[in-house]
Amino acid sequence: RAVFATETLALGINMPARTVVLERLEKFNGETLVSLTPGEYTQLTGRAGRRGIDAEGHAVVLWRPGTDPAAVAGPASRRTYPLVSSFRPTYNMAINLVCRWGRQGAAGVLEPSFAHFQDPDAGLGEAFASICEVLAHSGYIGADPQEPAVGGGGQRLRRIYGDRDLLVALGLDRGAFDGLGPEELAALAGALVYRGRNAAAGQPKMPTRALESAARILTGEWAGLRQLEDRHLLRATAEPESALARPLYVWACGGGLPSALEDTGLAAGDFVHWARRAADLLNQLARARPAPQEFGGRCLAALGLIRRDVVARAVLTD
Repeated sequence: RAVFATETLALGINMPARTVVLERLEKFNGETLVSLTPGEYTQLTGRAGRRGIDAEGHAVVLWRPGTDPAAVAGPASRRTYPLVSSFRPTYNMAINLVCRWGRQGAAGVLEPSFAHFQDPDAGLGEAFASICEVLAHSGYIGADPQEPAVGGGGQRLRRIYGDRDLLVALGLDRGAFDGLGPEELAALAGALVYRGRNAAAGQPKMPTRALESAARILTGEWAGLRQLEDRHLLRATAEPESALARPLYVWACGGGLPSALEDTGLAAGDFVHWARRAADLLNQLARARPAPQEFGGRCLAALGLIRRDVVARAVLTD
């Protein structure tokens, strides 16, 4: 008679309904609560009314103190939406473009490809130039735009994808991964991919002394990177979060799901999701070259420790 679900139900699953009830006109986007766009509202409420069965469908937004009727009427009455690109150049993308076309050539490729979809205030060319300045300051490309030579660290960065791509590369160069066993590598990968919903809750302690040392290196590198990004008006790289490190370490050591999740507040599905993200990062690191001796083998060993039981089954069903 009733289904309680996230917005995923609105994305291509054939389950029409007579009435759709929205708890709020906001959603969590991975970082913070943001208002639903008119397009998202239409997608969610479009399930109301079963074709060939119902003459009409109903969409209901729950009232709560402070609800502005105009905020409800806005997305419900709007049917044309501006096309605004969410594209943002990343460090990984920038260094791959520079390697292929050079710094000036890469800027020439980006502008005609994306600028006409871009918010005029976004400054695609300026963002790319600023990213290149950060890469040059970090030693990943040459400082001279005419001769942007890419060193070993830059070559590794070309194979590393994700929100913290440059921080991962910096951690590799500064020795954060040195001497860690496969179980510890699994935990550190978790800290480098995890994005919690409540960062203000504090950072749990790392499970081993070696991981504590690695975390200090990464935090120091992140602080320096954050200063560079602030100086160049770039979106800040997220600080590493240790909330997944202990549960992933327990899992990599052979513990069961209840043991891994004990006292964490993590849902099982969330743990599986982030464990898979950590496994993906380890797979990238195993293939990044040049790399420290035996590093690729340790990353693959850590990958094998993560991909078992429910995590392995989740990968196989994708």
